[in-house]
Amino acid sequence: MKTVYICGDSFAVADSTYLEKYWVDLLQDQLGADIKIENFGRISASNLHIAMQVERALQCQADFVIVLATSSLRTDVSLGITDSALPLLERYVDLTKPNRLNGLVSTSISYLKNNDIFSTYQTDLLQKFYTEFVDIDVEVFKSKLLIEATLHKLKISSTPFLFDRGGFEHPNFAGSKTQYFSDYREFFSDINLWDHVTLPMPLRPYYHITDVAVHQTVADYYCQRIQENFQKN
Repeated sequence: MKTVYICGDSFAVADSTYLEKYWVDLLQDQLGADIKIENFGRISASNLHIAMQVERALQCQADFVIVLATSSLRTDVSLGITDSALPLLERYVDLTKPNRLNGLVSTSISYLKNNDIFSTYQTDLLQKFYTEFVDIDVEVFKSKLLIEATLHKLKISSTPFLFDRGGFEHPNFAGSKTQYFSDYREFFSDINLWDHVTLPMPLRPYYHITDVAVHQTVADYYCQRIQENFQKN
């Protein structure tokens, strides 16, 4: 059985409150029983968190990887709970069912406004940190380096993949017109999920896109690209 791994943020996260099926579920239906999807996507995941997901997918000998990049304004913090016996990826809280048993969480200013994982004191500290100390240009540069390293690792592994630039410097959100990752253009997905969000971005559904037709289009596109790749190889 071949396995497709999805690595990304909330745009890959199911929300049972909305739609019977979103694009990941529709894609699995189309791929059939001989191709299995492993979905590592997590709400509010930073580009560092996504890089860890990709590393795990490669360790698992993925047959195909879909990578969704995200905004640079995400950071990774500790909840003060350390279990060094767990790999880093397993130490992240799953924010669809938050608990404090895991020690790490990716967060952002937008998540802090609606979070149920941080105490009031912690939320206030993080908001002050973002306001007082975070430089956007530095965060963009860090994310660029992380994404480039992730794409390089995928490329040299010879694992077929598609890269959705997602929220990284997305013109509708960051206003950026700069072109990034030109060395990896051949791996760009034709679809950017962040293009299909009604502004302002809704908190729910988790995957943020409410148009059922968009989910079908996304599933159709990835199904075709994955099947074409497997037929060649």
